[in-house]
Amino acid sequence: MSEHICGFDNYDFSDYPEECSLRQEILNNSHLSSSSNLARQYFAESGIDFLCLEVDDFNKLRSFIQIEISKLEADSTYPMIKKLRVKPKIINNKDGIFLRIAGIYFTNREGISFNINYNSRPLFIGFCAEMDGCNRIPFIRGFVKWVDFLKTKKEK
Repeated sequence: MSEHICGFDNYDFSDYPEECSLRQEILNNSHLSSSSNLARQYFAESGIDFLCLEVDDFNKLRSFIQIEISKLEADSTYPMIKKLRVKPKIINNKDGIFLRIAGIYFTNREGISFNINYNSRPLFIGFCAEMDGCNRIPFIRGFVKWVDFLKTKKEK
């Protein structure tokens, strides 16, 4: 059962056709660790300014990920997904923005993190630090759809 997200259930992503090669490569390989670098590249090429994002934008990211988790819940080949949830509280502190997750045998792991250090390096986006394979899929796919959403928001 999908989580109802106000305004997302009828959102049209057709402006981002399947022919977009980087986007499609990320979606096709979302279970591989290489998808993290591709997703970072997709964000960088989007032109979205991280410092202009608001807390509500990160709540939307959480929602996109949770929708992707819900899609996998129906598939019995993904037993870990059944209890996987993005925690409702998004951590926002001097080090960045952190979406934490809980699952069957853990309660507080990295889902996606936006690590910032204003003095020494640019933004680093971390994906699923302790996950691999199919458990990465909802995070990578949710992230790509979120970037698509932010690009359309930016264009308006």
